[in-house]
Amino acid sequence: MFTSDTDKLVIVDNYEIMEDADSETFMNADVNASDSRRTALIYLVIAVLTAIFGAVYEYFSFGVFSAFMLFAFAIPLILGALPFYITSVLTERGTAGRLHNAHGRWELYHAAIATLTIGSIMKGVLDIYGTTNRLLIIYPVAGVILAGAAIATAVTSARSQTYE
Repeated sequence: MFTSDTDKLVIVDNYEIMEDADSETFMNADVNASDSRRTALIYLVIAVLTAIFGAVYEYFSFGVFSAFMLFAFAIPLILGALPFYITSVLTERGTAGRLHNAHGRWELYHAAIATLTIGSIMKGVLDIYGTTNRLLIIYPVAGVILAGAAIATAVTSARSQTYE
């Protein structure tokens, strides 16, 4: 299994990593599938908690509703739970390619989802309160920038793994 004396097998956080002087390769795709499934489940729980928060907040808002508050749960559901669940299914089938191996590089994507969700909730709170704030534009702009940076990093990482 090892090609030289400098290669060694390192187990870190349930990952078996073949380590040599200049590359690391994931040896166990099942761990990546379970990580994606766990991340999808976490985003599903976040979506449910966001929906409950929105429902309770609007219940006490004296009949004033906001679409941003009402649909804030959709952001972690559609951008979080759905893609990570699809990734886990594709990884189990062996058709996910190298993009799923970008595990550990998705912190920017998680921050983007959190930014967009919080921005939607803040816009909903201000809508229900009956006011506006021009600084709310920062949330969607920052969320899109973070998501774009995360996807660019993952694609670049997957591409560099292909050429190694």
